[in-house]
Amino acid sequence: MQSSRGAQSGGKTQASRQASRQTARPSARPPASRQTTRQTARPSASRPQPPKPPAKEGRAPAKAAKDGKAAPKEGKGTAFSWRWVRRSTLIFVVSMLTVLFGIAVLQGIVTQTQVQIDALDDRIEEEAERERVLQQQKTEMSSPARVVGVAKDKLGMLTPDEIVFLHPPDRP
Repeated sequence: MQSSRGAQSGGKTQASRQASRQTARPSARPPASRQTTRQTARPSASRPQPPKPPAKEGRAPAKAAKDGKAAPKEGKGTAFSWRWVRRSTLIFVVSMLTVLFGIAVLQGIVTQTQVQIDALDDRIEEEAERERVLQQQKTEMSSPARVVGVAKDKLGMLTPDEIVFLHPPDRP
């Protein structure tokens, strides 16, 4: 009896295909064991198929594609994996939260530094005003009129155009 594959491959029977394989390449196994292996590996059309296990709860059965071929199953070994999507999303969310936390920390540091800069600017303005006052006092104290007044009043000095003679006291 020919299988559907035998009809598609040009009408060759299984025995003729097996004979052509034996002549094409030598095998260490005897041909009988190869035939039994082939029969157990490929179920023939005349053999009944074993019953399929019941579908697991919570999962929908796999849908067949429109062209009659089976649709690929989701999970391990497929091109698209939800596990990869979940992991990528988790990594993205964690990295974005880390970046946002870093920005918040840096914003706090910048604000704190700005407060220190403002305090130093105020101190610079105070010291500049103090320097201006001290410079004015220095100018007033070093004026020639003030120097002459202090020399005459406090130190008893005279100007060069005034000549004063000292008389010794009378002797008794």
